[in-house]
Amino acid sequence: VCALVCGAAVFGQQAWQAKEFPIGCWRGPSPAHNTLEHYQRVRDCNFNIVGPSGGYTPKSHRALLDLAAKAGLKAILVDGRISSQMVMRDDWKSLVTQIVADYASHPALYGYYLHDEPSSVLFDPLGKISREFERQDPTHLPYINLLPTYANNRQLGTPTYADHLQKFLQMSTPRVLSYDHYALLKKGGIRADYYENMELVQVASQRSGIPWWYVHNSGAYSG
Repeated sequence: VCALVCGAAVFGQQAWQAKEFPIGCWRGPSPAHNTLEHYQRVRDCNFNIVGPSGGYTPKSHRALLDLAAKAGLKAILVDGRISSQMVMRDDWKSLVTQIVADYASHPALYGYYLHDEPSSVLFDPLGKISREFERQDPTHLPYINLLPTYANNRQLGTPTYADHLQKFLQMSTPRVLSYDHYALLKKGGIRADYYENMELVQVASQRSGIPWWYVHNSGAYSG
């Protein structure tokens, strides 16, 4: 289980203004566990956002949103029609329109999952998609989550992590600056770069005016 933690805070898009401090589980109930009982268990853990979980169709996503609403939760949805390659389609903006039409009116929708841990080579297309979602549905979050400092240069696509953050803010113009860092280790202790990662993101957040989110692990990680 992971949690989304929001920090204090523009490049292009409007900075996200959360109505409630966001605390979410990274993976919500799977389609096989799409029941009120499971969403109530999430709420009983004091989460207020159901994080992205794959395997859903537009129809089952609407059932997810209905159940989340009954449990007092909001959800970030993983819709298979969304990908960084969608901008290669001539009609990709119409596809965004279809996705928005499917979900935007539901009171339990928090946002749209766009990508997890992208290399910088994807920042440009993801920025186009994010801005289009904001244009068509400014009340819900287009969500991208970044790699941690222990990712290598090939994964980052930049010489340094600070460059990665700057390039993301400039090219993707996100509404939140979200990253993960699985600091708790099975062998005990935490990663040595845990606080460095947080400081780099915090500085980038303060300079850009974009609020930051942190995705952490609540159990030991194999590192």
